[in-house]
Amino acid sequence: MFVWRVDVFLRALAQYLPEIYVGLERLRPHLDQPTWDVTLREVYAGFPIISVDYGVMEKARNVLVIPADIGWSDVGDWASLGSLFPLDENGNNVQGRHIGVESRGCVIFTERPGRLVATLGLEDLVIVDTEEALLVLPKARAQEIRRILGLFNREC
Repeated sequence: MFVWRVDVFLRALAQYLPEIYVGLERLRPHLDQPTWDVTLREVYAGFPIISVDYGVMEKARNVLVIPADIGWSDVGDWASLGSLFPLDENGNNVQGRHIGVESRGCVIFTERPGRLVATLGLEDLVIVDTEEALLVLPKARAQEIRRILGLFNREC
């Protein structure tokens, strides 16, 4: 877990990950504006694939480490996020309405209230249903989602 003041973290981004800092500055005028969603997708797609651990924390010198037992789950992709959703009787991690027949080990998420996701004969997939898109991919490839984000941004 990281705790920092916003101004200190932004200075660290400017120093160690300038392309992310520039992207965040580009987003600033779009806060609370109708252009936010489109600009966020565009800017985010251009960010380098690097965690804050490697990009900032391993380089920063003004860091204090305090041991603590707070529990942890590395939510780095849809497969790991799914582990935080309730588990059904077939080992599916489900957030939203779902009925499944012979479907096991899937991560199923819908943000749309009342939307039913129905599955038949599926195993180890990630299914994400939002207002903007439907995403279906093998759990084993959940880390590769950035490969399609650029295509998604052009399509929307």
